[in-house]
Amino acid sequence: MFIQLKTNSMSRIDRIYLNENIYPYTYNWTHEESARMSDHEIVIVDILKKKLPYIGKGIWRLYQDNLENIDFKKESSKLLKETLEKIKKMEKNNEEGIQKEWMKTKEEIRKIRTRKEKRRQLEK
Repeated sequence: MFIQLKTNSMSRIDRIYLNENIYPYTYNWTHEESARMSDHEIVIVDILKKKLPYIGKGIWRLYQDNLENIDFKKESSKLLKETLEKIKKMEKNNEEGIQKEWMKTKEEIRKIRTRKEKRRQLEK
């Protein structure tokens, strides 16, 4: 809340305006303090690119422990290099084919199990 000392008037202008066509592609709406740089909070929103392929339950992410795992790094690096070669051979205007190839690669990477994950499953 902003209070103007001379007139004691108050206002709240911490907001974002966007086109209704963009709204369906937004998520993670929040606001945070602006590190005392201003009397307003910073409004934050993530916006997806419009023509991303549908991927089901949301955006998939890797966990840090997977990225630090040597076995995972080796297997995923091999897959990524193979995919890069396939994509380089595709025509540049074949965006849909490139996206499908990338989705297949991500699915394969998702299937890679680290020793830690295997051990956890065995212990269950």
